[in-house]
Formats: sequence, structure tokens, C-alpha cells
Amino acid sequence: MNPISTMLFVLAGALAFGVGSANAESWSRTYTGPHGGTRAVAGSCADGRCSRSISSAGPHGATHARSGSCSRSGCSFDAHATGANGASWSRSGGVVHGPHRDYRYRETTGPQGHERRVVRVVHRP
Repeated sequence: MNPISTMLFVLAGALAFGVGSANAESWSRTYTGPHGGTRAVAGSCADGRCSRSISSAGPHGATHARSGSCSRSGCSFDAHATGANGASWSRSGGVVHGPHRDYRYRETTGPQGHERRVVRVVHRP
């Protein structure tokens, strides 16, 4: 399971256990690695919605940021990265729950500007 799927799974699990406005909560952590890389993680849950964001910077200039959120109606995520050489990519997507089907979408943009979009409709019995 990739990190984004893991994040969305954890957020969906938090919603399944009834996180609501009565249990509003937020948290954040910052880490620094032995070679100077940094990572900041923050999250919150309130009003039936949970979100989390992560940003990191390597010692040679590479950066990575991602965020995601889930509610009862669906989940979404965004991710952006830039390498030490300046090349960058981005990715976003999510799932929207409808009454009879789910809509899953994903978009990726590579370092040379090439885009790829995928939309799937999953019918529920």
C-alpha cells in the first residue's frame, strides 16, 4: 500500500469511529534528520472531517508536500514534489461517494508537463 493510500485509509478509519464536532482535535509534529532534512506533519478532525498534511525538505534541496482529507461524502489528496535538480511533479485525486456509485479520480503531472487523468465510476450493488 502506498503512503497516500495508507493516509486515506487511516483518515477514513477515524471517521468510521464517529469523529465529530464534539471531538474536535488537532496535532502537529516536526522532525529533523541526522543530515539536515526536515519533516513537518499536522492533522485535525472536526465536524465529521479529518485532514492531514506532510511537508519535507531534504538536505540537498528536494521538497515534498502532500495533504489529504476525508469526510462521510469522500476523500481527496494532493501531492507535490521537487527534486534537487528542479524537476517537479504533482498528483491529486480522490473518491466521491454517491447514492448508487462511487466516483474515483486521479490526475498526475510529470516534470515535463505531461498530464494524465483517470476517472472511474464504481457501481455499488
